[in-house]
Amino acid sequence: AALALEPSLPSAHNGLGLLMIDAGRHAEAAAAFEAATKADPTNAEYLVNLGNAHRAGGNLRAAGDSFRRAAEIDPRNADAVNGLGVLLVQEKRAADAIPLFERAFAMAPGLIEARLNLGIALQESGQRDRAAAAYRDVLAQAKPGSPERRAASDLLRSLGR
Repeated sequence: AALALEPSLPSAHNGLGLLMIDAGRHAEAAAAFEAATKADPTNAEYLVNLGNAHRAGGNLRAAGDSFRRAAEIDPRNADAVNGLGVLLVQEKRAADAIPLFERAFAMAPGLIEARLNLGIALQESGQRDRAAAAYRDVLAQAKPGSPERRAASDLLRSLGR
């Protein structure tokens, strides 16, 4: 409805993209986020959303480009840094991702996803004790029933802790 009223409104395109990504329609989400970033190329959040849509759709190169652009625009954007770390883990470069997740969590201590991702990167790089500590931090900070809390519990259990 917002796009019908104001087709050039970047936040309307961004909102549509969020709806599309929630529905699993990654290509349509990416198109909506592209429209938002075209209308407002300096909005790091739109670029992060675009990166997430590309990553979910399997276009890791485009995801990386979007996350890097977001981080250039706003070096303190923890979601962009976290997204770059996730891509490194997906590329089997977990050890290289660790500093990114540490940086993202330091910038935004409430970004529990970054702490969970740190645990995963630590675990995949063989640092099981540090991974367990990261998962325990997630359990202590994440809301009951949250996906991050469930994942941390499962991952901690997989470590035998």
